[in-house]
Amino acid sequence: MTRRGSGHGGKAIHGVAVIGCGGMGMSHVHAAAHARGSRLVATVDKRPQIARASAERYGASEYYTDYRSVLTRDDIDVVVVAT
Repeated sequence: MTRRGSGHGGKAIHGVAVIGCGGMGMSHVHAAAHARGSRLVATVDKRPQIARASAERYGASEYYTDYRSVLTRDDIDVVVVAT
């Protein structure tokens, strides 16, 4: 795993993407946005308005409707599949 930068206590910050922003997926979005050592990078949902709203609400820099978009990014270390 690549060290992204210094986080709390010098630990790495890991970029996170969440696929599926429905009921349980939003719990994962919230956790990724607030967990120590992680940064929410992107949200993915087949419904563009849900993907965008989730990203905007929790500070993700990107949102997508196709999960394959996050799989090729080098700034994402963790992908949560919540579909």
